[in-house]
Amino acid sequence: MNIKTIALVCTLASLGAPFSIRAEDAPATTTPAATPAARRGEGREGGGRGFGLQALTADEQTKYRAAMETARKDPKVAAAQEKLTAAMKESREALDAAMIAADPSVEPLVKKVQEAREKAMAARRNGQ
Repeated sequence: MNIKTIALVCTLASLGAPFSIRAEDAPATTTPAATPAARRGEGREGGGRGFGLQALTADEQTKYRAAMETARKDPKVAAAQEKLTAAMKESREALDAAMIAADPSVEPLVKKVQEAREKAMAARRNGQ
């Protein structure tokens, strides 16, 4: 690279600097599903869960949910759901234990998350 090329690059870079966008000025690029609130279902019509249902019309959502409620009464579905719940609990417990084994200093954090999880589950069971 010669000196003229370097001077040209520096000049062009400095000319563009006033027009650059700072990160805090840039438009948000996260999709709604990427935010924690969206993953919990907050801010969506109809509240929590229902991922993918936004692709349906209101009538289609109603029909879909009615079919789901009927299907949940099927003994095979109920048994599969119980297995899934047990497997998820086992997985969380194994993950928590492995985290503590890997770094004992996170034990208070793991306990804090467990308590918050239990509180949220109790609230959900109570319809809150």
